[in-house]
Amino acid sequence: MTSPRPTHLDPSQLGTKEYWEKTYTHDLANHAHNPADIGTIWFSDSLAEEKLLDYLSSEELGLDAQTTSFLDVGTGNGSLLFLLREGGAESEGEEDDDDGHEEKENEERPRAGFRGTMVGVDYSPAAVRLARRVAVERGMGPAGAKGEVRFEEWDIINEEAGEWMPTDSGTGERGFNVVLDKGTFDAISLSEERDQWGRRI
Repeated sequence: MTSPRPTHLDPSQLGTKEYWEKTYTHDLANHAHNPADIGTIWFSDSLAEEKLLDYLSSEELGLDAQTTSFLDVGTGNGSLLFLLREGGAESEGEEDDDDGHEEKENEERPRAGFRGTMVGVDYSPAAVRLARRVAVERGMGPAGAKGEVRFEEWDIINEEAGEWMPTDSGTGERGFNVVLDKGTFDAISLSEERDQWGRRI
């Protein structure tokens, strides 16, 4: 039996470029007054970025921290790439106390960041400006001591990738080892935009 095709989500302002441009223009103004304020880090209440870092750093996945390249689609303020570059700390796990109850250890071990090519793209010019500004402040600009995290304006639905897309010297193919999406597909699904045949994107 063939499964029915899923229905489109109801359109929302979250699916419009105007909404995101207004949001990041507001965040830019706030950041200018308070550099510690980089705007909303989406899904921070569920520690989404930290969980991604845990997974991408896992021995099971086996990514090379020195060479793995990343593309972050819908990068916003760039917070995910900054975390991947800087690394972080992870807990040592849990152990049993004398009564047999699990007890979390307080100590955390450092986790090295990724050093390969990192590019964040967004169709909002204001988002790209904000991410570039934060990158410079965190030592990840073009001449940053921590290694550049690059940000470019790109509408993934309607435009071809620019010269920032890396090319493999051996195969000549363009692309990245890892492509990240922390909610961009959700926003696309909420758009009213239609293709040349009148179909929802």
